[in-house]
Amino acid sequence: MSKNAENSAASGSFPHGGAQSLPTRSIRILGVPLDLGASRRGVDMGPSAMRVAGLEARLLSGDERRRAEAAALYRKRVHEYKGTRRALLAALGQALRAARICAVSQGMAAIRAGSDEHGWGIELREMARIWTAGCILRSRLLEDIMRAYERAPRLDNLLLDSEFREVVRGCEPGWRHAVATGIELGVPLPALGASLAYFDALTSAHLPQNLTQAQRDYFGAHTYRRTDDPEGGAVHTDWQRLARRVVVPPGRTG
Repeated sequence: MSKNAENSAASGSFPHGGAQSLPTRSIRILGVPLDLGASRRGVDMGPSAMRVAGLEARLLSGDERRRAEAAALYRKRVHEYKGTRRALLAALGQALRAARICAVSQGMAAIRAGSDEHGWGIELREMARIWTAGCILRSRLLEDIMRAYERAPRLDNLLLDSEFREVVRGCEPGWRHAVATGIELGVPLPALGASLAYFDALTSAHLPQNLTQAQRDYFGAHTYRRTDDPEGGAVHTDWQRLARRVVVPPGRTG
C-alpha cells in the first residue's frame, strides 16, 4: 500500500473523493513465521511443500522464452503410454484425492503450529466449518475434516486420523502409478510429486537426512547423533582418516 493510500485509509477519507464517513481504525496484519524454531521444525510444519511446488510451477509456466530455449536444446524423446486410458484416469483420480488430503494436512498443521506459537487459540474444527460458508477452500472434504477434529480436537496431522488413513491407503497404488507414469513420460507433476514425497517422509521412521547430517559432519564438523544411540550426545568422526583405513579390493578404484 502506498503512503498516501495508507494515510487516507487511516483518516477515513479516500484519495478520489469517495465517502468519508468511515470511522478511523487501526488494522494490524497477522502472519505466521515460516521458521518456528529448531525444536519445532518438521515435515508437517512451516511452509507447505505443495504450495512451494505450485509456486514454482507458476513461475516456470510464466518463463515461456527460457522454457522454449531449453526445450530446443534438450529435445526430449516422446514416450508413449502403454497402459489403458481407463486405468490412467483412475490412477489420476486417486492421486488427486490423496494429494488434496496431503495439502490440507500441511496447511492445517502449519495453522496449528502458528496458533500454538502465538497463543491464538484457533480451533481447527471451527475453522473448517467457517470455510464451508463460501471460502475459496470450500469443498466436500471440509466435512470430513470437521469430523476428524471432532474425534480428536488436538489431532497433530490429518493423515493420522483413522478415516483419512483408510482413504489414503486406498489411493496409494494409483497415486504412485500416476506420479511414476508422469516421471517416465517426462510430464512435470510438481504438486502430485511433492505430495507423495511428503507422505513418504511423514510415514518413514528413518529419513535420508541421517546421511545428510553425516556429510555435514564430514566437511564442516557439524557433529551428528548415532541412530544406534539416540539418547547419546552429539559426536564427530574424522571421516577422512576413516576413509584411509578402508581396504579397497583389487581391481576396484573406490
